[in-house]
Amino acid sequence: MFYFLHGPNSFLALKKIKEIKSLFLKKSSNLLIEEIDGEEGVAPEQIYGAIHNSSILSGKKLFILKNIAQSLPGFSDFLEEGAEDLKNSKNFFVFWERDIKKGEKTFSLLEKHAEKVQEAKPEEISEVSVPRNEIFRVVGDIFSQKGLRVILVLQRARMLGIIPRDLVNVIFWNFKRKSKISQKEAGLAYETLLADMNLKMDSKNETENLERLALSISKA
Repeated sequence: MFYFLHGPNSFLALKKIKEIKSLFLKKSSNLLIEEIDGEEGVAPEQIYGAIHNSSILSGKKLFILKNIAQSLPGFSDFLEEGAEDLKNSKNFFVFWERDIKKGEKTFSLLEKHAEKVQEAKPEEISEVSVPRNEIFRVVGDIFSQKGLRVILVLQRARMLGIIPRDLVNVIFWNFKRKSKISQKEAGLAYETLLADMNLKMDSKNETENLERLALSISKA
């Protein structure tokens, strides 16, 4: 069987790949995993060889194939001829293509034959009813306040009707707009992405998730 991930959001794509790995390892702890990234200058024969020549003695394998469509001559022809073999293989395949376009032959073949298709969409600041300048003002206070004072900032944001997701989006935008960020800022940007994922998966505890992020920023 194989899965097809597409889209430019590397964070979401890699997070999904990590989830797939964990899922398969729970089912089979001796599962072998092989990752191949087409952007790292891998030779086409190495990729095709890995797919075709998995050893019977090695047991099942999980292949993570990242951005290989552009680096493999004739990849669409390979898919057209071998899609059924991939689907019926004892091995598992995950294809992630960052820059593939809908409507291309390779995209259509992967979409048609994959057991599951998922898009890693780019994150955008959502449209909100609260004036944008109010959100930016609150985010500025989150970065300027220290310690528990930042909790008061979040309380004011709730009174203004600003939802946690919008604050997290603007906090991440604050890091993204910089041409260079420090190692500490990179760590906070990663925490912001995690907070965004937690808000999507756990809306009941959104206040706690946002407070944890804001306190991390205030301590930096």
